[in-house]
Amino acid sequence: MRCGWRRALVFASDRPVTPQRLQQALPPGVDARAVLTAIAAHCADRPVQLVEVGGGFAFRTAPELAPALTRVVEVPRRLPRAAMETLAIIAYHQPVTRAEVEEIRGASLSQTTLESLLEMGLIGPRGRKEVPGRPSLMGHHAEVPRAVRPKGTVRPAAAGGAGERAWQWAAGPGRRRRPAAMSLRLTGIRHAYGGREVIRGVDLHVRPGEILCLLGPSGDGKTTLLRLVAGLEPLQAGRIELGGVVVGEPGREVPPEQRHVGFVFQDYALFPHLTVTENVAFGLNRLPRGNGAGR
Repeated sequence: MRCGWRRALVFASDRPVTPQRLQQALPPGVDARAVLTAIAAHCADRPVQLVEVGGGFAFRTAPELAPALTRVVEVPRRLPRAAMETLAIIAYHQPVTRAEVEEIRGASLSQTTLESLLEMGLIGPRGRKEVPGRPSLMGHHAEVPRAVRPKGTVRPAAAGGAGERAWQWAAGPGRRRRPAAMSLRLTGIRHAYGGREVIRGVDLHVRPGEILCLLGPSGDGKTTLLRLVAGLEPLQAGRIELGGVVVGEPGREVPPEQRHVGFVFQDYALFPHLTVTENVAFGLNRLPRGNGAGR
């Protein structure tokens, strides 16, 4: 019995083929079960065999080939927003206590978020702070597990160029030095919430050392734009470059903790007893004396 086109029908089906379904495609007088039996006998000693599964018949690889074809696929996992914000603060201010994280973020840090970051190996203990109560210090691990990295890697603008040098860190005794002032370039940034577009085609270039102020009414996307630059929001359209390095494109983003961008959260994060300058300088308390005022 010639079974060529009948094998093709079973092979091309998106689900197991039942005898009743195959019978509809056969000429009168041809039994579907006899055809399926003939195909199974024809493929019995081949790498691809016809087997009965899910109430029908489908092609499957031979069982003895399973060890050679089995592959473990690591599924990327994206952290929730609260965990991303917490991780970014710890990476920027490390070593830091839980209370300090809550002060900077302006919201309480749930035990579930903290435990998830610890279990995933993103943060770890860094001793205790020598203050009353000796609270535990937390720090960020330099290497982020591949399972939680967004797609893509840091891509320098040119090998050995200024963009690549801007992302190099100077090794030190247990700590790392901040890179020099970097440029910021935004190209075609667009962002929407629930169909409402709050950022529409923003193009911006800030040179190293330049100070820029975004002005506008409430709700026009100022904070959203800053969150996109810091990596706290997934980029929907456009491109973000820091120091000549592409750190954000749709579907390929550098994590916040690797961007080295300082961010002061607006909601409930400003201290009423401090001036504007003192609020801005709050995160610079670990710099050598005199450097904070200069920054």
